[in-house]
Amino acid sequence: MRIWKGSQYEKGAYQYGWHPAHPTFYAKRDFYKKLGGFNTSYAISADFELMLRFIEKAGLRNRYIHRYFVKMRMGGESNGNLRNIICGNRNILRAMRENGLKPAPLFILRRMMPKLWATIWSTLHQTND
Repeated sequence: MRIWKGSQYEKGAYQYGWHPAHPTFYAKRDFYKKLGGFNTSYAISADFELMLRFIEKAGLRNRYIHRYFVKMRMGGESNGNLRNIICGNRNILRAMRENGLKPAPLFILRRMMPKLWATIWSTLHQTND
């Protein structure tokens, strides 16, 4: 299992690699009608682009709930192999550009380090739940 603990959003955080875990992101239907749904041209990163557009660009209010909601297996489409990791990061940089945001220096490294740490921590603390 992968353990991922998020944090409260702060304005500009996306430019430094922050984003919520997609299985724990909820938005009202009205926001999808107003702001649009998933842009599937992003393939692997459509969830990132949608949350970026809703939270960072449109400025929708949000709240971090300090609680675990989802148990996820390791892996997945976006980090299943090196090719997908590269493709996903290219799409994320494209999403940033197309939504008028400029990534901070070392953006990709800042984005990947918490995931790497969560993967290592989860592996070291694996239980048979």
